[in-house]
Amino acid sequence: MINLLLPSSQQIVIFIWTIHLLFTRTYAPKTNERTLGNSCRYNDECDGDQWCHNKKCDLACHSVQCGTEAKPPHSVCVVTNHEPKCVTPDQLEIVDRTNHRNWHLVNDKSCGHENHMRVLGGRNATLGEFPWMALVLIISEFDSGEKINYCGGSIINDRYVVTAAHCVRKSERDGDNFKVKVRLGENDLKRDPDCESDLSKHVKGLRTPEPVEYDANEIQVHPDFRANQGTGSSVDPWGDLALLRSDKKFDFSDFILPICLEYGDLLRQDYTGELAQIIGWGAWDNIRHNRTRRQSTYTGRLQKAHVFVLDHLTCNLLLVALEIIKPEEPPDQFLCAGNHEILSFIGDSGSPLSVVKAVDGDKARTYLIGVTSYNYNFLTDTGGLTRPTVYIRVAAYLDWILDTIRE
Repeated sequence: MINLLLPSSQQIVIFIWTIHLLFTRTYAPKTNERTLGNSCRYNDECDGDQWCHNKKCDLACHSVQCGTEAKPPHSVCVVTNHEPKCVTPDQLEIVDRTNHRNWHLVNDKSCGHENHMRVLGGRNATLGEFPWMALVLIISEFDSGEKINYCGGSIINDRYVVTAAHCVRKSERDGDNFKVKVRLGENDLKRDPDCESDLSKHVKGLRTPEPVEYDANEIQVHPDFRANQGTGSSVDPWGDLALLRSDKKFDFSDFILPICLEYGDLLRQDYTGELAQIIGWGAWDNIRHNRTRRQSTYTGRLQKAHVFVLDHLTCNLLLVALEIIKPEEPPDQFLCAGNHEILSFIGDSGSPLSVVKAVDGDKARTYLIGVTSYNYNFLTDTGGLTRPTVYIRVAAYLDWILDTIRE
């Protein structure tokens, strides 16, 4: 958990406006009259009138007009034959990932299935409510003993768990004997087996099987991950994604099932203003109930909450203002979510951000849209401005996931 002083809301507004100006250097390509007078940021590394499109103009396109027509909300900048243009998400050409050679390894008929034993209400997650949730155990052995850290993760098929790269990237602080395990079917870290009888009259006596642990014998960290090289902090969410492959196949049950990956029209969505689900075992930051001092309560039970997804532009401007990413970095790799009433969990890197959707006539299922990367407390004494929790946008890394997994 990282706590940094948040500038006042007025300072943030000024800072964001300054960033906006940085992205409005006028450049009008002669080859496309519809972009004459456009203010999309020109990449200074390019020569002459050439547009080097490496996604660096995406953020700028939120602030411009295309031709004489006002830019629609949530537009993005794309380049075709060296000609930049602003398009809305529904105009983007979506690659059909279901044709990928490894698509059959994900999104089987059991993915994202809401357990029929689910009980609504309460802050604790009920037994079997989130069967795709994995507890990632990072174990370092030293001469003085064993040290265990943990993160969250999401089951995506019967071999793989996706989590945050910074959780499982071995550092100099780790012992010579460094290993990673995933524990599935877990709910209450302080009790085995888990039992619901004292928590809900609707499922009296419900007990789960013992959680199952698997060795992660392969750890694939995204090649773009840059450990501890943030622009103004010790955390850099860039490429903060890892795949853990089990040495054995997972034994699926009512309490162990995969989550679905986005496809089709879901890849066009930015989820602005939607309620998304967060879950994790981290300590509950109780600022909302005690505004004079910080209190954290560790219950050991899997926690759940809903958070609003911030709009794409606000998210990226905040990330730049808070020096989490650089202005020129592609903004479509991240999601921000949170508000003043829903507080973040401490220590739940790698945990899922998800939504429930029905796609192409299928029944409603839970889809993984983000992986927790950069987790803040929500400060309430700085003009009411919220620091976002930063999530890796899974759709931006879908090709890498599919290219990496195997039978």
